[in-house]
Amino acid sequence: MLRNSLLSAYAKCSSLTCVQSKLIFENPYEKLKQYLEVPLLDDQFFSPDIESLVAAHELFVPNPLHRIGFITSGIGPEKFPNHDLPEKRGRCIRTFLLIDGKVGFEDIDQIALDVLENYKVPHVIVMTKIDKISDGILLKNVLHLKNIRKSTVYCFSQPFAVSSHTYEGLGHLLAFIGHITGNVNIKSADIKSISH
Repeated sequence: MLRNSLLSAYAKCSSLTCVQSKLIFENPYEKLKQYLEVPLLDDQFFSPDIESLVAAHELFVPNPLHRIGFITSGIGPEKFPNHDLPEKRGRCIRTFLLIDGKVGFEDIDQIALDVLENYKVPHVIVMTKIDKISDGILLKNVLHLKNIRKSTVYCFSQPFAVSSHTYEGLGHLLAFIGHITGNVNIKSADIKSISH
């Protein structure tokens, strides 16, 4: 589902207007620095350079030489779509736990996090809908996720914050996806923190 929503957002965002808006390439955490005297995210910070962000953007935008198939999903075996894709793999590289930024981290999210940790599944927390909350709520949610992250072993050190409406933060998330799948070489990422 994350791939579908990202591809959908990027299909809309392939226009020059969206790229010129620069929100797609901005890190949402930069605007939060003004409220803190200490770093928001410790030294393990995924910070791709602009060339990597552009390469990741191009990876997710279809064109005649780069076809991208849209995949649907269903609940229950009778509604599962029949996909004939050669790219199906038996091993998942990373799982993404989506947290609604308007609601924050809930008990059900903790249950999902516990399951991922118990099964030793490498995962990343992604806070969505950041365009619908104030900087204060975003900061509160990020600090809460940072504290939750301290009790995990298999969670990536940085929660990602994104908006599918304004595209803010999507460039960084897609650069991360491109990097962990081996499709984008990130020059200034903290490779050590991506390893688990």
